Amino acid sequence: MDYYRGDQRAGITAPDLMQRCSFSEHIVRARGKRTCYSSVSLDRHAIERFGECDYLVLQDGLHRDNHDLVQHAALVGHLEQAARERDKAERRLSIQALRYARLRREGLIAWNFKLDGVERKNVISWAYDKVQEYFQRC
Repeated sequence: MDYYRGDQRAGITAPDLMQRCSFSEHIVRARGKRTCYSSVSLDRHAIERFGECDYLVLQDGLHRDNHDLVQHAALVGHLEQAARERDKAERRLSIQALRYARLRREGLIAWNFKLDGVERKNVISWAYDKVQEYFQRC
């Protein structure tokens, strides 16, 4: 199954590999902010408002380089489990994330880049160059 991302014509927005968060936090609170994840969707039309143009995720490259594509079904399963098992605040956040993930048929890319030798202040610009090769403009 193909995954898509809506983003800028100039390229894919770089993740902030130093900004760790849960799947729920990324989906609900990180819109317009950078985290260690990149959101993608099985449905191009569900993400039309999230960028100037659409990109196709090149999954072979992700797998080759050991980045994790959290498939939509696995993400929904994870969020459902969190909604059942976590404390009240996390359950509420997970339920909201579940709504958004289902609506947008969302999946996530969890980047596994090695940051050895990359200064903290340069992580985002370094990541920008790296992530471009995993997407193709549609």
